[in-house]
Amino acid sequence: MADVKKYKVFENVDFEVLTDEGFKDFKGIIVGKNASRIKITFSNGRTLVCTPKHKITTKQKEWVFAKDLKQNDKIFNDVIVTGISTLVNNDDVYELLEVADVHRYFANGI
Repeated sequence: MADVKKYKVFENVDFEVLTDEGFKDFKGIIVGKNASRIKITFSNGRTLVCTPKHKITTKQKEWVFAKDLKQNDKIFNDVIVTGISTLVNNDDVYELLEVADVHRYFANGI
């Protein structure tokens, strides 16, 4: 888990997040900075903009960093990576903290 003393954290007591095991509680949202981003496009028409070390689940249910994905890789639910590009911006980045039981969740349908 991140060192929450260095970042802005919003505590959560009202919401749940969708996981592969149903909706789960989570402790909060951490807000950070990271100008390096990767934009990943998928076969289902969705895109994900994330940090290079954002973890993504593969078809084999293993974790891979976004920076290590390649075109035509299959991720969870047989979605295929169709494009990858890098970009830089100073927008905040967000991460859910302590998702109950599974420590993973869906974002943007991915």
